[in-house]
Amino acid sequence: MAAQLEQIISQLLVPDSNAIAAATAQLKEFSKEPAIVPALCQVLSTSENNTIRQYAATILRQKIERNWTRLDNDVKNGIKTICLQVLQSQVTKEVRNSVTAVVCVITKHEFSSWPELLNFITAACYSDSLPAKELGLYMLGEVSEAVGIEMEPHFTSLFELYAKSLSHHGNPEVLHLTCVAMSQLVPYLGSNHAQQFGILLPHAINAIKILLGADEEKACTSFELFDALLECEVAIIVPHLTSLLSLCLEVTKNTSLDDGTRVKFMTFLSWLVSTKKKALQKLQLVTTILD
Repeated sequence: MAAQLEQIISQLLVPDSNAIAAATAQLKEFSKEPAIVPALCQVLSTSENNTIRQYAATILRQKIERNWTRLDNDVKNGIKTICLQVLQSQVTKEVRNSVTAVVCVITKHEFSSWPELLNFITAACYSDSLPAKELGLYMLGEVSEAVGIEMEPHFTSLFELYAKSLSHHGNPEVLHLTCVAMSQLVPYLGSNHAQQFGILLPHAINAIKILLGADEEKACTSFELFDALLECEVAIIVPHLTSLLSLCLEVTKNTSLDDGTRVKFMTFLSWLVSTKKKALQKLQLVTTILD
């Protein structure tokens, strides 16, 4: 069945509306078969065409979103195993993203009963291999978004991981993915973890400064960490107001940066002033802003 399924998917990718229509009809019939899920896993793991693998992962995600609880345990375990094996094989970013989306669907049902996943992610994040490190950090951000508060028991070890990742000043993508992953935890920090998380913020600010010189778009995405903090856990920002203010003013005054970048930081600055006006006055930072 897997060979037939791969052939059908390949026909979905050709620039021929008749072929696509026929393949869509065939796929609809195949989807009624219980064996469709194992067949998709086989295509995902064995196809030599990355676009087909990406498409297989997308179909697999759609199937298990609706039917995960109805699948046999052997099938579920097989999907988990295949996903991690595929991700370990240094696939393209498109395949990585699609397979990670499958993983995230599974975690919504079984995160606490799938310890191998977090072990896999952690090992990748600490790897000396840059592609593995980027994979781990990307997965960490996506899984954190998917499971939310279920990450809390792992916060201390995650904060240590973030600290190490933020020290990779020569790898902008690592810095970017770390800031994105950190931002996913912000809504769940609370007072218990504020101090630990706050220790990371000077390093995150430095990472954003580095990214501004390497990739403005990723710098802006990374800065959304502070947008989230200002919205959810503003008290964590207070000890870092001077550094944040300096960064925002530096960006807004830098005419060599894109207008969109400058507007983003200017908007944050305005929001910061309206939210923490008294703290800024206490630190005698209002004059700095006006200047």
